[in-house]
Amino acid sequence: MENSAKEQTNNLSLKGEFYRKTIHFFSSAIPIGYYFIPKNIVLSIIIPLLFLMLLVEAVKYKNDFIYGLYLRYFKSMLRDHEADRRKIRINGASWLLAADVLCIIIFPKYIAITGCYCFLFPIAFPEFSAGFMEKNSMLQTGHMWEPLLFFWLVF
Repeated sequence: MENSAKEQTNNLSLKGEFYRKTIHFFSSAIPIGYYFIPKNIVLSIIIPLLFLMLLVEAVKYKNDFIYGLYLRYFKSMLRDHEADRRKIRINGASWLLAADVLCIIIFPKYIAITGCYCFLFPIAFPEFSAGFMEKNSMLQTGHMWEPLLFFWLVF
């Protein structure tokens, strides 16, 4: 890895960190919705949303107007490497939605729901509390794997 995790993050304001983690928590609506709604309906909603997000991700690097709008609405929630136009990267929300889509497509319903949560909460809770308490976050120390490992070992 050419850049360490510490170089790829920034110190978000408490408000920015709160908004960022709020997206994680509201993302739990996908597996909750999937519990009550048939697979084909859930996928017909989230796959177009994923394509829209990926389209914005691609276009923001080529179009100054789209990039300006992107920063205007999301800059407070973005890590430095997510806002940097010099290297094409996909932001965390797009990765999270892509993981949900793959879980729902590949696995049976209850395993997919569990898988969506296994990806969502081990990252959201510790990172939010670290950012909230203004300590070195896991992204700064490069220890993002620790909450995931702990979660998988416990379950």
